[in-house]
Amino acid sequence: MEKLFSTTKGICELENYHYGEESERPPMFHMWSTTHLYEVSHQLSDTYRQEFLLKCTVGAELAHMAEHDLALSYLSVWLYQPYMESMLLETGHQVL
Repeated sequence: MEKLFSTTKGICELENYHYGEESERPPMFHMWSTTHLYEVSHQLSDTYRQEFLLKCTVGAELAHMAEHDLALSYLSVWLYQPYMESMLLETGHQVL
């Protein structure tokens, strides 16, 4: 993800240098501009980084866990983490 992020950033900077900030650019893709691809890859990179940090924390806690019920809670966070953010958004506990 980091390589995709840095590559698209470089492409955007090259387009800005070649075509200028405000001019019409030839599309690189059918639906997305290069700038949009850069923004999406940046968001994906941040999301994967946050997930990695969460799983490192959960793994470290699980390694030293003595209480069975709490260990099961951590395991459920590990397994269902992608769905938890959607649940928080849907219930209003997290704002976009």
